[in-house]
Amino acid sequence: MEFLIQTESMNIIVETIKAFFITIYTYIISFKLLNYKIKSKKIFIKFIINVIVITIIYTILKTKINFLYSSIFLGLLISISMYTFTDYGLGYLTVSSIVALGINYVIFFTSIMISFIPNAFFNIKNRYIGLCSLVLIYSTLIFFFIRIKRIRNRYSIFLF
Repeated sequence: MEFLIQTESMNIIVETIKAFFITIYTYIISFKLLNYKIKSKKIFIKFIINVIVITIIYTILKTKINFLYSSIFLGLLISISMYTFTDYGLGYLTVSSIVALGINYVIFFTSIMISFIPNAFFNIKNRYIGLCSLVLIYSTLIFFFIRIKRIRNRYSIFLF
């Protein structure tokens, strides 16, 4: 019984960390698509608080309901929170956050497939080590995606 509780809490911690990185990278990709830059400390603190709150809500919805509804809710929450500190319209932000979320999930699932190789090769059973390799590969792929010249210069083929 005690082992089951520890395993469940470990799964929630791992899912929360994954959700945090998905949320923050969705914001970053959406900011890159919109060519928006955070200019003050007040907006940056608001951004961090929004990321933490949305991560907690997303994790609760993902564990209690299902993946589809939590992803839809994540896109809407991101667009609503971006609406509070940007000058763009809500429809415009909704489209950009959904596109950013789609790009983000494609990169995330690609990083899952890539991180499976060292986990299987070295027979890693620890979820935290697997999570570290996943986050490292995910962050690297996001970095390379952001470095694409069309994304960096706002001439994106995805949205505009």
